[in-house]
Amino acid sequence: MKQKFRIWSKKYKLFTDDVKYPNNQSYSERYLIDQDGEIVIHMFSPFNLHEYLTEVDGEYIVQWWSGKKDKDGKLIYEGDIIQDKLGDEFVNFVCKYDEVWEKFLFRMFNDDDSFYLHPEELNKKDCRVIGNIFENPELLKQ
Repeated sequence: MKQKFRIWSKKYKLFTDDVKYPNNQSYSERYLIDQDGEIVIHMFSPFNLHEYLTEVDGEYIVQWWSGKKDKDGKLIYEGDIIQDKLGDEFVNFVCKYDEVWEKFLFRMFNDDDSFYLHPEELNKKDCRVIGNIFENPELLKQ
């Protein structure tokens, strides 16, 4: 499986690939992950051929792709809120990496209890991404 990720900026409250994400017009930025799992920004200026790497501490959150797609083919990332059919009703789940199981699981939230679905238990014809924990936290209460 190819490793994919997205990056949430705590400062701007946007994903770095969002068209509204502010960028410096004089630099080209690429986000890299070093061998320790830390984010490093590679910046290159075509105007003065200046290039450098800069580390960022705690400014960004990396969310890894779960290896799954929803019914519309949209990639499901860690932190995504999905809706899936459970019995006769639709329920919201959050994609989360579980260190004990060493894989992504889908956690249902409700007032009483919560339980997990394993990726192979997702209903492929009904499962769809409806938001994420940063942009749509209100969906966790439904």
